[in-house]
Parts: sequence; structure tokens; C-alpha cells
Amino acid sequence: MEEHTKSPPPLQASVDDARRARRRFRSKINQRKYRALATSSQQQLDEDVAVLVATTARLESHREALERGLWCHAEELSILEYFRVMGSGYTHSARQETFLEHFLSPDILCLDKTGRGAVSAAWDAYNTYFASYEVTCERLNPLYASSDFVVVEAIVVGKLQASQSTIQHIFPHLLHRADLLVKMINRDLELSVRVVFTFNASKVLVRLESHPNVVGALLHQFGDLGDVVAVIQTMGMRPNGTLVSQSTQIQE
Repeated sequence: MEEHTKSPPPLQASVDDARRARRRFRSKINQRKYRALATSSQQQLDEDVAVLVATTARLESHREALERGLWCHAEELSILEYFRVMGSGYTHSARQETFLEHFLSPDILCLDKTGRGAVSAAWDAYNTYFASYEVTCERLNPLYASSDFVVVEAIVVGKLQASQSTIQHIFPHLLHRADLLVKMINRDLELSVRVVFTFNASKVLVRLESHPNVVGALLHQFGDLGDVVAVIQTMGMRPNGTLVSQSTQIQE
């Protein structure tokens, strides 16, 4: 008598089919998660590699510069890269954060404050109080070089677009001067800044100083020294370029 393989009961077959369907579904979800994670990891890797390639090139240029007796060459390249990376706005991108991690000493002295966070905070303040800004480096001047420290001066120009927030927090005097307000609101304030960079023997930035020519910028904007004097008496820009709100309440 011929034996026949018994088929599973209909209910068991349905359960097995459901399990296989769940496994296939979980497999698809896991594959999607893996692809998304792989893409994100690859993008981060590409950002890190780009910064490391630039850093390697900078150090190689420094070695060549030492052989030619040009002590400040590598530091100057680092400064130019700093303004290329940061000059169009600080967005906390992976490229910017990775660059700053390699460029700045953990205990850097920046605008009378200590730590990398002081540099980030300074850029963030300009994001907060200006509609937009663009910073370009016009020239570099080596000031001092030894085996321990290198000091380089950068002359930069910042184009700062003033907004209502700028007026309320940084130049509150203009709220009472409509004639001056129209010369500032939604217009670029061209600010010349002298920035001094101090590097240690490892070519890492340990000190950052800023000296903006605010009087010259406002005089160009308003055309009258008396108006400039009145504005700077209550403005929220410190002599080192630090921004401090002069308003306790934001008015829409």
C-alpha cells in the first residue's frame, strides 16, 4: 500500500505562512535600516576624510616650508582654511565641527573665554543677531615665529546684514532714530576686523583675538561722527567683537 506524506492542517499552514511573512517583513525593514545607516556612515566618513586630507596637506606644506625657512607658511594655510570653512556661516556641519576639532586647542583662549565652546559661541551669536554674514580674509601678516609659538595677524572684512533683531539687541539707539535706521536695516554693515592667531609648536591654535573697527564701519554707514558716538554708547558689540544683547525683551 503506497504511503502519502500528510499535509499540515489548514490552520497550521496559515500560521506558518504568517510567520514566514513576518520574517520577510522584518528582513526588509532591517535591510532598509542597514542601507540608511551605511549611507549616513559613508557621508560622515567622507566628511572626516576630506578634513583629514586637508590637514595632511597642511602639515606636508609645513614640512616643506620648514625646509625653505618659511616658518609661518603652514599656520597661514590653516587660517585661510578656517575662513573658507566658517566664513559663509556657522551651521554646525560635520565638516565644520571636524575642522574645528583639529584646528583648535581644547583649552584655547578666545575673546577672554576658554575652550572650543567659546569659538562656537562667538559664531553662534552672529547667527542669532544678524540676518546673514560673510567673512573674507584680505591679507595675512606674520608677527612672530619661534620653535614654540607662531603669531599671525589676519585682516578680514565681514559683511553683516542687519535685521530687526540686530537693531533691537545690538543697536537699540536706532529704534529712536528713524533717519539712521533706514541706513542700517536690511543693509550690509562692512566691518573690518583685525584677528590675531597664536599657534603652539604642534601647529594648533591656542589663542584667538579679535579687534573690529566698529567706529569706521558705522561712520561709513551713517556719514556723521556725532551719530556714531551716540550709537556706540549703547551698542551691544564689545571692543573684541563679542555680541551682548542690550534688550531684555524681543519685540516682534
